[in-house]
Amino acid sequence: MYFLRRHKKLEETQSESHVGDRRVHLANERTFLAWIRTAIAIMAFGFIVEKFSFFLKLEMIRKNYEKAGLESAYLLGFVLIGFGCLIGLLAIVHYIINEKDIENNRFKPSILLDLLFGVILIALILAVVVFFWRWM
Repeated sequence: MYFLRRHKKLEETQSESHVGDRRVHLANERTFLAWIRTAIAIMAFGFIVEKFSFFLKLEMIRKNYEKAGLESAYLLGFVLIGFGCLIGLLAIVHYIINEKDIENNRFKPSILLDLLFGVILIALILAVVVFFWRWM
Protein backbone atom coordinates (compact mmCIF):
# COMPACT_ATOMS: atom_id res chain seq x y z
CA MET A 1 0.00 0.00 0.00
CA TYR A 2 3.06 2.23 0.10
CA PHE A 3 2.68 3.07 -3.57
CA LEU A 4 -0.88 4.31 -3.11
CA ARG A 5 -0.07 6.78 -0.34
CA ARG A 6 3.51 7.80 -0.98
CA HIS A 7 2.85 11.42 -1.97
CA LYS A 8 1.33 13.78 0.53
CA LYS A 9 -1.28 16.32 -0.47
CA LEU A 10 0.39 19.69 -1.02
CA GLU A 11 -1.05 23.15 -0.84
CA GLU A 12 -0.76 25.46 -3.87
CA THR A 13 2.32 27.30 -2.55
CA GLN A 14 4.08 24.07 -1.62
CA SER A 15 3.38 22.31 -4.90
CA GLU A 16 5.53 24.72 -6.93
CA SER A 17 8.51 24.14 -4.65
CA HIS A 18 8.17 20.36 -5.14
CA VAL A 19 8.60 20.44 -8.93
CA GLY A 20 12.24 19.44 -8.48
CA ASP A 21 11.12 16.52 -6.32
CA ARG A 22 9.04 15.18 -9.20
CA ARG A 23 12.12 15.10 -11.36
CA VAL A 24 14.04 13.24 -8.67
CA HIS A 25 11.21 10.71 -8.30
CA LEU A 26 11.12 10.21 -12.06
CA ALA A 27 14.90 9.79 -12.18
CA ASN A 28 14.62 7.16 -9.45
CA GLU A 29 11.96 5.39 -11.49
CA ARG A 30 14.12 5.48 -14.65
CA THR A 31 17.01 3.97 -12.70
CA PHE A 32 14.72 1.24 -11.40
CA LEU A 33 13.55 0.43 -14.92
CA ALA A 34 17.15 0.30 -16.15
CA TRP A 35 17.97 -2.24 -13.42
CA ILE A 36 14.92 -4.30 -14.41
CA ARG A 37 15.99 -4.26 -18.09
CA THR A 38 19.45 -5.41 -17.04
CA ALA A 39 17.96 -8.22 -14.94
CA ILE A 40 15.81 -9.40 -17.85
CA ALA A 41 18.80 -9.32 -20.22
CA ILE A 42 20.92 -11.40 -17.83
CA MET A 43 18.11 -13.93 -17.38
CA ALA A 44 17.70 -14.15 -21.17
CA PHE A 45 21.43 -14.73 -21.59
CA GLY A 46 21.29 -17.49 -18.97
CA PHE A 47 18.42 -19.10 -20.83
CA ILE A 48 20.43 -18.94 -24.09
CA VAL A 49 23.50 -20.51 -22.45
CA GLU A 50 21.37 -23.31 -21.01
CA LYS A 51 19.67 -23.97 -24.36
CA PHE A 52 23.01 -23.77 -26.17
CA SER A 53 24.25 -26.61 -23.98
CA PHE A 54 21.25 -28.66 -25.14
CA PHE A 55 22.29 -28.17 -28.77
CA LEU A 56 25.87 -29.06 -27.87
CA LYS A 57 24.57 -32.25 -26.29
CA LEU A 58 22.71 -33.17 -29.49
CA GLU A 59 25.83 -32.50 -31.55
CA MET A 60 27.96 -34.60 -29.20
CA ILE A 61 25.50 -37.48 -29.41
CA ARG A 62 25.57 -37.23 -33.21
CA LYS A 63 29.39 -37.32 -33.30
CA ASN A 64 29.78 -39.84 -30.41
CA TYR A 65 31.75 -37.49 -28.11
CA GLU A 66 31.72 -37.80 -24.36
CA LYS A 67 29.46 -35.30 -22.63
CA ALA A 68 31.99 -33.87 -20.18
CA GLY A 69 31.44 -30.21 -19.48
CA LEU A 70 27.74 -29.99 -20.29
CA GLU A 71 26.80 -29.95 -16.62
CA SER A 72 28.79 -26.75 -16.26
CA ALA A 73 26.74 -25.20 -19.10
CA TYR A 74 23.52 -26.09 -17.32
CA LEU A 75 24.90 -24.72 -14.07
CA LEU A 76 26.14 -21.53 -15.71
CA GLY A 77 22.77 -20.96 -17.37
CA PHE A 78 20.88 -21.44 -14.13
CA VAL A 79 23.33 -19.23 -12.22
CA LEU A 80 22.78 -16.45 -14.76
CA ILE A 81 19.01 -16.83 -14.50
CA GLY A 82 19.24 -16.75 -10.70
CA PHE A 83 21.53 -13.72 -10.82
CA GLY A 84 19.00 -11.92 -13.03
CA CYS A 85 16.26 -12.67 -10.50
CA LEU A 86 18.47 -11.43 -7.67
CA ILE A 87 19.18 -8.18 -9.53
CA GLY A 88 15.44 -7.69 -10.04
CA LEU A 89 14.74 -8.17 -6.34
CA LEU A 90 17.59 -5.86 -5.32
CA ALA A 91 16.31 -3.25 -7.78
CA ILE A 92 12.89 -3.33 -6.12
CA VAL A 93 14.40 -2.97 -2.64
CA HIS A 94 16.73 -0.20 -3.79
CA TYR A 95 13.86 1.66 -5.47
CA ILE A 96 11.64 1.53 -2.38
CA ILE A 97 14.45 2.64 -0.05
CA ASN A 98 15.40 5.53 -2.35
CA GLU A 99 11.77 6.55 -2.77
CA LYS A 100 11.29 6.77 1.00
CA ASP A 101 14.55 8.68 1.41
CA ILE A 102 13.62 11.14 -1.35
CA GLU A 103 10.19 11.67 0.17
CA ASN A 104 11.71 12.32 3.62
CA ASN A 105 14.38 14.62 2.11
CA ARG A 106 17.30 12.54 3.41
CA PHE A 107 18.52 10.85 0.23
CA LYS A 108 22.23 10.10 -0.04
CA PRO A 109 23.56 8.21 -3.03
CA SER A 110 24.93 4.75 -2.35
CA ILE A 111 27.23 2.81 -4.62
CA LEU A 112 27.01 -0.47 -2.71
CA LEU A 113 24.53 -2.06 -5.13
CA ASP A 114 26.54 -0.85 -8.11
CA LEU A 115 29.79 -2.28 -6.72
CA LEU A 116 28.13 -5.58 -5.80
CA PHE A 117 26.62 -5.86 -9.27
CA GLY A 118 29.92 -5.01 -10.94
CA VAL A 119 31.95 -7.56 -8.98
CA ILE A 120 29.45 -10.37 -9.56
CA LEU A 121 29.06 -9.46 -13.23
CA ILE A 122 32.83 -9.56 -13.77
CA ALA A 123 32.95 -12.97 -12.09
CA LEU A 124 30.14 -14.26 -14.32
CA ILE A 125 31.80 -12.87 -17.45
CA LEU A 126 35.01 -14.67 -16.50
CA ALA A 127 33.02 -17.87 -15.95
CA VAL A 128 31.42 -17.57 -19.41
CA VAL A 129 34.82 -16.90 -21.03
CA VAL A 130 36.38 -19.91 -19.27
CA PHE A 131 33.43 -22.10 -20.26
CA PHE A 132 33.64 -21.18 -23.93
CA TRP A 133 37.44 -21.30 -23.88
CA ARG A 134 37.22 -24.98 -22.88
CA TRP A 135 35.12 -25.74 -25.97
CA MET A 136 37.66 -24.30 -28.42
